[in-house]
Amino acid sequence: ELFKSKDIPKDLLGPITLRADLNGRGFTMADAVVTMNVWIDSLRLNRYTYHHLTLQGNFAEKIFKGQMNVDDQNLSLDFNGMVDLGDTLPSFNFDLMLNHCQLFTLNLMKRDSVEDLSAHVRVNFKGKNIDNIDGTIHIDSTRYIEGRDTINMAHLSLLTSRDEKNNKSYHLLSDFVDADITGNFYFTDLIPSLTTFVTNYLASFQLNDSLINHHPSTNQQINYVVKLKKTDPVLKVFVPILRLAPNTNFEGSYNENEGMISLNGSSPDVTLKGNHFSGWYMKATSRLENLNIQTGCNRFYIFRGEKSDSAIIMMDSLHLVSNLHHDSIFYDVYWNMGKMQSDLGGFVNLRNSPVTQIKLTRFHTFIDKNYWTISKDNEVDIDSTSIFLHNLAFESGDQKLLVNGKISGHPEDTLLLKFSMVDISDLDYLLGNKDVDFNGI
Repeated sequence: ELFKSKDIPKDLLGPITLRADLNGRGFTMADAVVTMNVWIDSLRLNRYTYHHLTLQGNFAEKIFKGQMNVDDQNLSLDFNGMVDLGDTLPSFNFDLMLNHCQLFTLNLMKRDSVEDLSAHVRVNFKGKNIDNIDGTIHIDSTRYIEGRDTINMAHLSLLTSRDEKNNKSYHLLSDFVDADITGNFYFTDLIPSLTTFVTNYLASFQLNDSLINHHPSTNQQINYVVKLKKTDPVLKVFVPILRLAPNTNFEGSYNENEGMISLNGSSPDVTLKGNHFSGWYMKATSRLENLNIQTGCNRFYIFRGEKSDSAIIMMDSLHLVSNLHHDSIFYDVYWNMGKMQSDLGGFVNLRNSPVTQIKLTRFHTFIDKNYWTISKDNEVDIDSTSIFLHNLAFESGDQKLLVNGKISGHPEDTLLLKFSMVDISDLDYLLGNKDVDFNGI
């Protein structure tokens, strides 16, 4: 009953069994002077019951100095240091040895039934969240186990500073990524601010309301430089469909009040779902009411296989240019396959939301040495329940392919496909699935 509060969720804090030896004086935190030895036999926290916790130390002038030890079967840690609650922002200066932490069993993560974390943490900072901390955090000897995978990190250090005008600096060094972030911003406001920024270009496009948190202008200003190192161990566990080669870099800036954003990214090699982008780059800039995004690579593989396999796609100099302007996205894609140049372009119209209109205004594409075009009155309309395809008429000499109809959950809707002299091995390029290989006419 002692710990019941309307501010504490019902499942967060439960019964506690403890013994304590307290000596001192005072009845409030402000005037308390206490020497303590506390033995906690059991503590119900976040739907898990911890056992064997000890707390030893002194509390005076709102400052705790001492040690805490946990020797639970699923959590073993040793804390030694100081916590100062005497100022508006608390100060922390301590050493924490996390010997063993079963995240799944403690209801801290639910990714795999085997999730164990160990690390040595040293901190010396003031603040209570990522937006107002000022000081240093050092982490070494980190090991994270999930299932059959293990991530080892020898070192991570974060140096932060903040001045009276809220200008911030974050300097991160680690085995996997280095980063420098500066500016006048709040991490908690960045995602809502960027969401509002993009929807200003696509004002009629109705995203799910749960994804948008419109907010008053908070004058977010941020500059960043991020350099990735050997990230495969981390990506294998947390983003298995993605691989980023060492020396992948991102840098840019964002100014909310001026409506300006810039992003420059590059990587020697990016792999996404088995597709390889060699010499990848990206550049995004905003200007007046136009958001321009350019991306591409020196060489692109749908997937790699035997040279005789008709399902391999390799492109040289693949480039995509898109412009977001007044509820429309205009795009151009061009690439080379050997000496054969291809390009396509068109637009995506979002003004009639929830219907999205997609149209190819240009289609000059070589597929397996065949040059293909498309009818000018092609159109694809997508809404929440159906996809309508109108006159997708592709042509290459005597080969013709026509797609018309509607895809939906209604049995009466049909999709019509007409082929004429089509070499169906070309479908391998469209499907991009190494397990499916079409041949014939």
